[in-house]
Amino acid sequence: MKTNSPGAINFRDNARRAIDDPSLRRAMRHATETFRQKRSQAIVGIPIEEWREQASELRKRVISDLEGYADEFAVNATRRGAIVHRVANLAIGKGFSPVTVNRLPVPADRTFKRRMS
Repeated sequence: MKTNSPGAINFRDNARRAIDDPSLRRAMRHATETFRQKRSQAIVGIPIEEWREQASELRKRVISDLEGYADEFAVNATRRGAIVHRVANLAIGKGFSPVTVNRLPVPADRTFKRRMS
C-alpha cells in the first residue's frame, strides 16, 4: 500500500525493521517485564477480586434497571439544558444507546452525583 504523503513512513516496512531490531526487542522485553513486576508490587494488598465482584454486581443491577437509569439520566440532563433523544423501540435501535444527548453544558465547577442505592 502506497501513501501519497511526501516523507510518509511505510508502516509495514517500519514494523519489519522494528521486529528485526534485537536491541529494540530487548528493550521492549525489559520494559514489559519491568511493568509486570511494578504492577504486581503496586497491587499487593489491594482487594482486586473483591472489587471485580462488586463491579460485576453493580453492572447486573444497572442492567436490570437500565430503563430507570435512562429515565433518571434524561430528566437530569434535560434539567441542565441537554436535548435528549430516546430510541422508541430498542429492537430498532439495536446496538445503539437508548439515550442520546446532543448538548450538555457543564460548568467547570459542577460535579454530578450518581445514584448508587
